[in-house]
Amino acid sequence: MSFDTNKMAIKLLRCRGNLELSLEEVSEMTGILKDRLQAIESGRIEPYGDEILILADIYQEDFKFFISNEKLSASEKVEELYRAKGDKFTKEDKRMIQTFINLCDNEQFVWDSLQVNKNKYSLPYINQDFIKKEDGILAAKALRKHLGYNGLEGYNNLYSEFRKLGIHIFRMRLQNSTLSGLFIKHPEAGLCVLINYDENIYRQNFTLAHEIGHALMDAMDFNVSLSDDKTDFREYRANAFASSFLMPQK
Repeated sequence: MSFDTNKMAIKLLRCRGNLELSLEEVSEMTGILKDRLQAIESGRIEPYGDEILILADIYQEDFKFFISNEKLSASEKVEELYRAKGDKFTKEDKRMIQTFINLCDNEQFVWDSLQVNKNKYSLPYINQDFIKKEDGILAAKALRKHLGYNGLEGYNNLYSEFRKLGIHIFRMRLQNSTLSGLFIKHPEAGLCVLINYDENIYRQNFTLAHEIGHALMDAMDFNVSLSDDKTDFREYRANAFASSFLMPQK
């Protein structure tokens, strides 16, 4: 194999760290001896092809990420996310989030292969230097019109409507009950939204619209929505977007 084993070793070590897995745990899950894993992670030896595939499955990564020096990964964004909000995620939640990231990557590959067309939406001008709830209402009104809601009709399939915009959306059960959802900007898949389905369906719908608001309006690489977080004005704007899209004030 013609790839840089040192770069691959760094990627493997970072992926294991993101999931908070010990060498002993990975060894037990893969059947690869701990000493061999340690040698691979230090770049001293080159793994066999089947070992790369096995580790890619455990870490929920595309195996090409490990053997390519060019391919981008969301690992860097995930690390930033955990540095900022790491105390909000359990070990199991981190596993779910990595699975979600991998699903978004794979779904984008399918969309590209099938040449799926996106229903491109142009956001009205928003002054990002001065966060206003009214901008959330304006953006929601424009999106309803873009999706064909000309009057006060109720939405049909919310997930389907937002996926038409080219946004990847998945639902998973997360252990932290205060974590409603998150948005992350994937370097290849683009906008990705995860919804915690441990909440009732009405709350899930609101969370979905809320995260879509962040994805469309906020120039951020990621966002985590917590049911007890009321500290950021962007949260108020995303709430205004969600409520105005789901049920306009009229």
